[in-house]
Amino acid sequence: MSNLDKDKVFKLKLAEIDASAEKFDIVFSFLKHIVSVIGFIAAIYFIFSGLRPIFEANPSSISAMAGFVEKFNFSNIFGYILSAFFGTGWAIERTGKKRITSKKAELQNEVEKNDTYRSSSGLTKSGNTPAAITVTGKKRRT
Repeated sequence: MSNLDKDKVFKLKLAEIDASAEKFDIVFSFLKHIVSVIGFIAAIYFIFSGLRPIFEANPSSISAMAGFVEKFNFSNIFGYILSAFFGTGWAIERTGKKRITSKKAELQNEVEKNDTYRSSSGLTKSGNTPAAITVTGKKRRT
C-alpha cells in the first residue's frame, strides 16, 4: 500500500470518527430536549397537584377547575406540542443522516476510485477501466 493510499485511508478513518462524534453530539442534544420536555410536564403536574387540596377543600372550586381546564383545552395543546416535538426530532435526525452520508460517500469514493472491485471506483458498467483513465501500477483492462 502506497503512502498516498495510507493517507486516504487515514482521512477516511478520521472522517468516520468525526461522523461518530457528530452523531454522539446529536443524540445527547436530543436527550437534553427530552429531559427538558419531561421537566416541563412534571412542572405542570406538580402545579396541578398543589392546586388539588385547594379545590378539594371547597367543592364549588371543582367546577371552577373544570372550567379552567375546558377553556385551555389541554388535550389539543398537548397533541400539538407532541407532534411538533417529534416532527422536529425527525427533521433534525434526517438532515444529520443525509449530511453524514454525503461526507462519508465523498471520502469513500476518493479512497475507492482506483479499486477495481468496487462499483464506486469509476469503472465502466462491464467492470473495465475507461480508456481515458490510467491506473498507476495496474494494467488497463480491455
